[in-house]
Amino acid sequence: MCAVGFVATAAGSSVAAPAAHVTTSSPPALGPSSPTSGAVEATSVGTVTSLNAVAAVPGSSTAWAVGSVYLLDSGTIDTVIERSDGGSWRPVDSVNREGGESELAGVAAASADDVWAVGFSANGVDLNTLVEHYDGSSWSLVPSPSRGTRSALAAVAALSGTDAWAAGYRQGQSAEVPLVEHWDGTSWTEVRIPSPGPNGGHLQAVAAVSADDLWAVGERFTQESTKTLVEHYDGTSWSIVPSPSPGTLGSELTGLTVLSPTDAWAVGDYSDPSHRPLLEHFDGTVWTQWPGPTYSKAVITGVVGNSLTDV
Repeated sequence: MCAVGFVATAAGSSVAAPAAHVTTSSPPALGPSSPTSGAVEATSVGTVTSLNAVAAVPGSSTAWAVGSVYLLDSGTIDTVIERSDGGSWRPVDSVNREGGESELAGVAAASADDVWAVGFSANGVDLNTLVEHYDGSSWSLVPSPSRGTRSALAAVAALSGTDAWAAGYRQGQSAEVPLVEHWDGTSWTEVRIPSPGPNGGHLQAVAAVSADDLWAVGERFTQESTKTLVEHYDGTSWSIVPSPSPGTLGSELTGLTVLSPTDAWAVGDYSDPSHRPLLEHFDGTVWTQWPGPTYSKAVITGVVGNSLTDV
C-alpha cells in the first residue's frame, strides 16, 4: 500500500488527513486536474514538496508518485515525480514547460514502459493542460488540447498503449466546464461530454473497468453551492448519472475506484456547514451514500479497493 502527501523541508507544517476503511458486506442504514518550444528538468529540492497522486504498475513492485515542488531560489513551482521499486522512494527527472510553473495532479500506469502523468502549467493567470509520458526510459512532454485561457487536468486512467483517459476542466463560454481527453495511441483529443448545467463544473477523478466502462467524478456548480457530478462512458458516449449531493452548503467528489461493473466507490466531502467526509457506492444500478467517518471537519480525497468488503 502506498500513500502520498506533502512535507515541508524548511519553514512549514504538515497535517495528516483521516482515512476510512470499509469492511461491511452490505450497506448499513443511513442516519439523519499544447505543445511547448522547450522543456527543463525538474528538481526535488525546494521549500515544500507536495505529492498529489500515486499509481502502481500492474504485475510489478514499481510505483510512481507525482506532484509539485516549490523552489526557494526562484520562487516558482515545478513538477515532481518519484519512483519506488518495492523499497524506498527516489526522485526522477521530470519535465516542465519553459516560462511558467507546472504541477502534476494524476498518474496512471498501463505497463512498466507506459505511464502517464497529467496536470497543468501556469503562465500568469492562464492555465494549460500538462501531459507527461514515461516510455520505460525517460519522461517527456506530450501535446494535449487546451481551450480557452484556463485548462487543467486532474486525473488519468490508462487501459493500454492505445487507450487512456484524462479528466479535468477548461474555460467555457461563461464558466469553467468539465473536460475529458482521450489518447488513441497517436494523440490526445478532447472528447465531447454532456454539460452539467449553465454554471459549469470540474472533474477531479477518472477510473476504468474496461474500454467500454469508465467513470469520472467531480462537482457541478449552481448559483447557491456545489453538487456532486458523476459521468459514465459506455464505449460510445458519456452521460451524466444521478448521485447523492448532501450538505446545504455544497458537496463534491474527489476520489474514485472502480472494482467491477457493479462495484464502484467515490469519495469527497460535503458542507453542512462544516466539511464532512462523503462516501458513495455504485451497485450496478444506482449511486447511494454510505456512512463514513464521523469527523466534523474532514475531507477524503482518495480511495482504493480490492473488493466490496475491502475498500
